[in-house]
Amino acid sequence: MPFDPYRITGFEAFASKQLNRSTGVPELHGMILHLASVLSKKRSRSRICGFSLGKGGAEISTLQPGGATGRFEAIIATVMRLADFVRPLKMQIVVRSILMNQGESNAASTDLGLHYQSLLSDFNLRLKAVTGQRQDIVLQCVQPSSFANSSSGVRSILSASSTQDGRITLTGPTYWQKFTQDWLHHPSDAHFKGGELAAIAHLDGKNWSPMRVSKVSEVNPLTFDIAWTTRAALDTERVMEQRQYGLQFREGSSNYKSVRSQSLLPDGSVRCILRQGFGRGPRQLLVGLAGHGGTPVKREEVTIPRCNWRSASPAGYSTLDGNPLYRCAVHEQFYF
Repeated sequence: MPFDPYRITGFEAFASKQLNRSTGVPELHGMILHLASVLSKKRSRSRICGFSLGKGGAEISTLQPGGATGRFEAIIATVMRLADFVRPLKMQIVVRSILMNQGESNAASTDLGLHYQSLLSDFNLRLKAVTGQRQDIVLQCVQPSSFANSSSGVRSILSASSTQDGRITLTGPTYWQKFTQDWLHHPSDAHFKGGELAAIAHLDGKNWSPMRVSKVSEVNPLTFDIAWTTRAALDTERVMEQRQYGLQFREGSSNYKSVRSQSLLPDGSVRCILRQGFGRGPRQLLVGLAGHGGTPVKREEVTIPRCNWRSASPAGYSTLDGNPLYRCAVHEQFYF
């Protein structure tokens, strides 16, 4: 009997609707197609099966065991059905990754990253019991760049990914993707490319790192060099130019330091010259944290939280249009 995941799971096939805005799975589809392409070149006998049980606008609490949406239990039940089907075929189900595109509803939740860690532990406990696998499951996530006023939850996703030894993999922010006219959501082709970048990060495993600040060095009281985890390049074409290229220096909680100029150094770091020096308060570099705000929230293209610094080299290329896929600077608050 041929292996047909759609018939087994009861889900409608999405292959023919990959760029249709009515479908909720373009990011998953982009990830699967990229992974399938890599496996075919390796002549692997493995089969890839992906299914979407997401729900738009869902808070993290609804996705956990016993949550209001029942999504967690639905994922466990679906994997059980797949495992039962392939057993007579001498095949084994191995859950490698769970793709999480969530966070808009919890952008101000300081404990969002802890919820991700808890959810991943629950998935590992329940799904390993179903599949019998020893390999840990990876939670593949993004920082949604549609937050307003508070970015605590978005930044906590970065913190969670930094402490989980690759088990929580942060692909990066989403501001590099096209937005719909509400400046909150993304069209399907943008999600598709996000899935392709997630596949690249998944294949890199523990070697993957999003683009983030690694060090800020003081050259003199007004000059600071920013080193990144990868060589930087300035991009004001794919990403609309942000004031000060999305970089802010701050002392304490409210004393912002105006940036006079920024320049790219030969080693791929960025030199910033400020107009005012620091006193004795805590010094911070804010990356991509200025944007949507107000009460009610005012959203425009020019207020999307973003940064214009990205990786100099592409992480890969899109199968959709052949364009390069870059690591873009994450949303973060860096103390130095």
